[in-house]
Amino acid sequence: MLRRPLGHGGICTVYEAVHLYTARRVAVKVLNEEYRAHDEARLRLLDEARAIGMVRHPNVVEVHDAGTWEDAPYLVMGLVEGRAIEGLLTSRGRLSVADTATVSRQVALGLGAAHALGIVHRDVKPGNVLVVRPPGGREQCT
Repeated sequence: MLRRPLGHGGICTVYEAVHLYTARRVAVKVLNEEYRAHDEARLRLLDEARAIGMVRHPNVVEVHDAGTWEDAPYLVMGLVEGRAIEGLLTSRGRLSVADTATVSRQVALGLGAAHALGIVHRDVKPGNVLVVRPPGGREQCT
């Protein structure tokens, strides 16, 4: 069950949702209506699901499922409750050298795990990197 939009990009919107059977909170990425008839956009979203689903790394979001519902391709991912680097930069103005090094290292580790499988992320930007702080843990980028 979709709850609320979390964000949107050029061709997709990400929603917070609750899995009907497990009651687990997840994120669902859905192709926006105006792109549902575009075969290339449909294939790209499902290819993204396959690619991300292959990567198992703490700095890469986990993919749970993907498919098509009512002619709309979707991707179900772990819900990452954090803040985008873009938002942190807006509120803080800039990151400290230590924070920048930490973020850069974690992004590089996640990208390295993907690259080791032949996967190239085509949209690395501050809006697509989330920083989370697990209970009792250190900040982590996904």
